[in-house]
Amino acid sequence: MVISQILAIIVFAAMFIAIVIGKVHRVIPAVIGAALTIVVVFLITLQSTEAVFNVLSLGQMGELHFWFPGEQHVESHGVNWQTIIFIGGMMVMVEGLGAVGFFRWICLYTARLVGCRVIPILIAFMLLSGFLS
Repeated sequence: MVISQILAIIVFAAMFIAIVIGKVHRVIPAVIGAALTIVVVFLITLQSTEAVFNVLSLGQMGELHFWFPGEQHVESHGVNWQTIIFIGGMMVMVEGLGAVGFFRWICLYTARLVGCRVIPILIAFMLLSGFLS
């Protein structure tokens, strides 16, 4: 193993332990871990700012085919920003649906629909979660 890989694993393990312990909000260790990875692995160990820009690949967001892919395949080297933006949008949508009580309503409606029996509720909730995903 290369020293940069070992340092990346150490930073990840420390971040993961900090998140699991839960003394601070999850965002703080995640942001600190990301910053430490960039500084320690790329800037100190590899001594390459070009590697940072290649992994983050922020330039692809400025290209038209990033936002309107059409038929061509979008080439991604490093962070796949389309996936990050999609997951972020899904998280915002789910948070909004949860705030207005959609999930509570659909669970109660499903439970009433199957007559509040345990096994049918279990099966219905599995099917419902698969459908909603």
